[in-house]
Amino acid sequence: MNLKESIKRDISENLKALGRLRDSCERAKRVISTYSEASIDIPCLSDAIDFSAEFTKAKFEEVNMDLFTKCMDIVKTCLRYVNMSTDSIDEVVLVGGSTWICKIKELLKELFNGKVLYQRINPDEAVTCGVGMLAAKLSGMCDEAVQAMELIDVIPLSLCVGILNDAMVVLILEGSPIPTKKEHTFCTGYDNQTTVDITVYQGDISKYKENTSLAHFLLSGLPSTARRVVKVVVRFEIDGNGILHASAK
Repeated sequence: MNLKESIKRDISENLKALGRLRDSCERAKRVISTYSEASIDIPCLSDAIDFSAEFTKAKFEEVNMDLFTKCMDIVKTCLRYVNMSTDSIDEVVLVGGSTWICKIKELLKELFNGKVLYQRINPDEAVTCGVGMLAAKLSGMCDEAVQAMELIDVIPLSLCVGILNDAMVVLILEGSPIPTKKEHTFCTGYDNQTTVDITVYQGDISKYKENTSLAHFLLSGLPSTARRVVKVVVRFEIDGNGILHASAK
């Protein structure tokens, strides 16, 4: 159903209406994960106009299939990253609210060649428990059993610095455990260069401008001399909370 045609209004700039619509869609998504049909009913969505819609599980899966496919692509990427095949996986544990969706379960089972999915834990609670145990271990406020657990947090995407000719230098590679720190030595690119613009990017695309820019800072006061004479050391450090600290000298 086309919302704009249904209520004869454009709510793209109405943040309150969009928020109510998003909440209703979230509730409907949870219903459709269990039942074959779901409905959305929002009184006075915009200018005293009500909105209601019904949809089936089949329609829900159809309109979201591109997102489900992306989820499977991420799983395949993770397997390639650790150089493992689907046959080498003993159990597939469902974690996170989206694993309630029937189509996600179906695609995962198909990807792992019919392997029975582990569903004896609550996917929502699993995330919370994991975060709680990691926080307890990092703070030291836990018993010996938790302290003995091997809990590893990693960065999801590489952190890099853009250089000349749209290239980049990766300082911290994706999948690196945290906390961690890395540094790299650069040199000036042209004669009499007294400042260096440093932009931190997140991503793994070879052209740095196509990645996500996280921060930018300027290092000034460099001695005026020939290019490649002055050295600049850029340092990235990620603390136990996953916060990136970038510096240069």
